[in-house]
Amino acid sequence: MVTRNFLLIAMILNLLHPVFVIGQDNGKAAARIESAIQTLSKAIENVQQIDEYSGMLVYREHSQDGVLLEPNFWKLKVRSNSTQIYCRNLKPWRGTEVLFQKGKHDDKILVNCGEVYGCCIRLTRMDPTNAKSLCNLRYSFPEKNIYGLSKHYLAYMKKIKNRMAGKVRILNNCKINKRSCSKLEIRLNANTKLQFSKLEIYIDQEYQIPVRFVGYGWQKSDTQKPPLIEEYTFVNLNISPAFTDHEFVETFASRTLRRQALDQTKGEHHFFALWQWTTVMNEFVTRLGLPCPH
Repeated sequence: MVTRNFLLIAMILNLLHPVFVIGQDNGKAAARIESAIQTLSKAIENVQQIDEYSGMLVYREHSQDGVLLEPNFWKLKVRSNSTQIYCRNLKPWRGTEVLFQKGKHDDKILVNCGEVYGCCIRLTRMDPTNAKSLCNLRYSFPEKNIYGLSKHYLAYMKKIKNRMAGKVRILNNCKINKRSCSKLEIRLNANTKLQFSKLEIYIDQEYQIPVRFVGYGWQKSDTQKPPLIEEYTFVNLNISPAFTDHEFVETFASRTLRRQALDQTKGEHHFFALWQWTTVMNEFVTRLGLPCPH
């Protein structure tokens, strides 16, 4: 009787959240992965229709050296299909700012690395690709937004479709920060030799845009759970807040002016602040992954 009840429950769950195996001679499985790709593609179109948004990005990721970095919390302002991005770190390096404006500053990112003893540190600029390589980041800062991450995950899903080896589930009524979401979950077979063993993409049911991306690596044995490789979650989203140009870069500009004022001063306080800056930068670059100003 117990076994029969267990089988009945398993059948019901499978009907609610069916699993389709890619790679079997199963037309439904092929349709399922194509449906997941189309769902994400439509969500990307919805993102492109948003003029601007603000919110918070919370992420963890392995560096290119294989070290899982501590959680990062960034306040975001994004405009014009991610051609203008401003982000400010809340934790662990409170006050650090990054600004990207496509077509300006030779398409480089501008970085204010916070303050030391009340003094704003020198502004630096760097090519996003070089910053990514130097700091062992998985993605450059202009890519760490909803549109950029969606494009990366869509490309990976198309690779999975071409290999035709994995399992696909589409789940409804999931919750991210108390908001209802749909979840696309794709598990890969071990013989695929791709980077991830499992992908998860959460799509907000009201906004119909992706709000969470998770990628898992390969476990060393069947008894272990897949290790987390990266996760990016967007919370407290405000769609179309109507930024003014001044508001978009207000904090960043004020810090730059403070830096210029500091450059015009001389004395022990200026020297002491710069000395303190030198002593903390090595740890800063290692833990946060931002370019060191020169």
